[in-house]
Amino acid sequence: MRKMAAPLIGCLLALSVVPPVFAQDVPNTQHSAVPSSSPAPEAESVDHRVKIGFAGIGDYTMFSQTPTSVSQVGTVASQADLRAARVVLTQNISKNFYWYFAPNYNGFVTPPDQLFSIYDLYLAYKSPIGLLTIGKQKETFVYEMAALAANLPQQERVLSPFFLSRAVGVKLTNTALGQRMTWALGWYPFYYDGSQTTARLTGVPYITGDNAEWVHLGVDYRYVGNTYGKLRFRGKPESDIAPNFVDTGSFTGNYANELNYELVATTKPISLYSEFSKAWVNAPLSQNPVFFGYYAELAWAITGETRRTIATLVTDCGSSRKSLPAHMSSWYAFRATISTAERFRAATWA
Repeated sequence: MRKMAAPLIGCLLALSVVPPVFAQDVPNTQHSAVPSSSPAPEAESVDHRVKIGFAGIGDYTMFSQTPTSVSQVGTVASQADLRAARVVLTQNISKNFYWYFAPNYNGFVTPPDQLFSIYDLYLAYKSPIGLLTIGKQKETFVYEMAALAANLPQQERVLSPFFLSRAVGVKLTNTALGQRMTWALGWYPFYYDGSQTTARLTGVPYITGDNAEWVHLGVDYRYVGNTYGKLRFRGKPESDIAPNFVDTGSFTGNYANELNYELVATTKPISLYSEFSKAWVNAPLSQNPVFFGYYAELAWAITGETRRTIATLVTDCGSSRKSLPAHMSSWYAFRATISTAERFRAATWA
């Protein structure tokens, strides 16, 4: 199966409700994990206005399949898709407390009963040891999940069989070593896919003074509990409009331990992204299978943009931000990528 896709929309528009807020007044929705130490009275230093943002991503995806692919998953039609249309609302309750809410429209090809969903809904506290968030939120496992989809060169996440996009639980994140490293811990016991625990450690061992050339390394751990005695691994081929191309089906098992390794390197307009995930499954009836997956992608910004690291923003906890234009007046960018991937393979499986 070969796939080509062209992002049509990628916008983030900051607005706010009454009283009106001008552009310079709108704070970044990424909140620092360090609690405020300003001696000013809270009434004078806290902006309690609700901030509203919008983000949208659109694709047109063309598929070319072999007869074997058609026999396995059926014919996948080429079509347009509004991949994401999300409203983001956030408000400071006090200097160290805020809430975050992000409902999402799930796309043109979604069944009618699944058109809308809640992506994020959590309460955050800037504690002395880090940013503590409670509610439905991202898991801290796999770089391409921690990063924003619009900031990735691939059209969609590759290693989806190894992670869950969102889960309900508690997460603690922060930076270390002068904001050259990030760490994150997560516990998600309240979800239908079983109790899960995650841990992530990232670092930037090399970075230039202008923040335009850098190397990112990371290692992640994830524990996956069973759901009513069953486990399942499944994922799509970098497209929301396709069915699951990988699916083990539900099988009897106790738990799985997963490890993931991250590498991102950027030098001016060239970026390399690579990850390797492996899952050791405790499922005696299936002879304790082992699964793995990986990808490596080289991206070239033809129009000269470069990506900047945001290891200091713990809500994305060690990932790259959007491309910065070679000319500040530019509003467009052209990018070429080449990649290789093994989304999901069984090292042992019975």
